[in-house]
Amino acid sequence: QRSTLKWAPEGTTGYNKNFTGIQAGYSGSTSSGYTFSGDIDGSDNWEYICSIDPEGTKDPANNYPAFNFALTYGTQAGLTGTDYENGWYVPSVAELYDVYTNKEVVQTSLNAVGGFTLGTSLYWSSSQSASTNYLASQVYFYDDGYVFSSNKYANYYVFVLQAFNAK
Repeated sequence: QRSTLKWAPEGTTGYNKNFTGIQAGYSGSTSSGYTFSGDIDGSDNWEYICSIDPEGTKDPANNYPAFNFALTYGTQAGLTGTDYENGWYVPSVAELYDVYTNKEVVQTSLNAVGGFTLGTSLYWSSSQSASTNYLASQVYFYDDGYVFSSNKYANYYVFVLQAFNAK
């Protein structure tokens, strides 16, 4: 996890780009839970963004900071030379909500490996809003697990998952 990262800063090519292939809709509420439609697998969302914005994705640190965190997570966490170095990604809103709904189990696992505390933070997903190009979805890891969309230039936490390949 890392704080103060933007999905795409204002003025970058990705800020107002229409990424139709990574749009996810959601319905429901904090009391009844949420259901999701559209793109619910975030493991290939960065590759999709690269295909739509090849110029902007050449400099992910400046143009897509939240995604750059995922791309460099293995190295930053000292996992180089291991099976855990690569494959980290920003989850879709559906995957992130699944993490939230299972946060006690996830926290127990994080504690077992000396990880961080999830806390009550807002976390970016890799899902763009289906209604407005400059909005992307988050999950608020508070008691109610509120799902909403916010401006891509806002600073929120990033929680990464690793895609595992079957051997």
